[in-house]
Amino acid sequence: IVTPRPPAPVLVTYTYNDGPLVDELLAGVPAWTIPPERILVVDDGSQTPYVPPKDVSGLPPLEVMRLDPNQGPTEAKRRGIEAAGQGMVLSLDCEMRLSPDWLEHTLPFLADPDIGLVGSLVRHAPFDRAVSRHLDLFTNTGFLSGPVDFLQSNCWLLSKAAWERVGGFGPYAERTHQDHALCRRLHAGGVTVLRTHRATAVDQRPVSLVAHVKRLWHWNRMHDRLTRGVD
Repeated sequence: IVTPRPPAPVLVTYTYNDGPLVDELLAGVPAWTIPPERILVVDDGSQTPYVPPKDVSGLPPLEVMRLDPNQGPTEAKRRGIEAAGQGMVLSLDCEMRLSPDWLEHTLPFLADPDIGLVGSLVRHAPFDRAVSRHLDLFTNTGFLSGPVDFLQSNCWLLSKAAWERVGGFGPYAERTHQDHALCRRLHAGGVTVLRTHRATAVDQRPVSLVAHVKRLWHWNRMHDRLTRGVD
């Protein structure tokens, strides 16, 4: 028995003063072997409102949702995912770049109604920097292909039915670490979170050593709160 592949997802991406990164992401979409059904760009209060490129030929229908003032990543993702409608949602930070066959390898998993969230290997560019190498080790060491406890929210393929089943982020209102909150809620609701080694994404945003240390400090503080069940 061949299980039919779910329909193409809606691509939802986010920007806060990152217009050129959105443009680069959009420029790569026509090369995808499975194009998204449509594209929603959430402009989270950029100082200069995001305007798509004049030439969008080769792209599916594109819409910009403007939030003003800036709401932060958690609310931007909540609003974008909610606005995507039913079906499947590819929630992608604007600095993420997918291999052209990424959806080919990930979308079929969502034919199983017990699987609600799918991700992949994530590499960090530029590959010759110490911080990037550390991020790769931090993210991918002990890589599992199969059910996992956690997936970073920079690259999610999400079943909207699963999102609604667990109430999305629920009352979680912190600006960061919404990925931990959703994964906890999915697991509590009996929904599988899955990662595959067959697809690869690349985070194009360089991270300085100072920014990386601050991120780790903040992550440890928030992780302590989340493991204690604090929303």
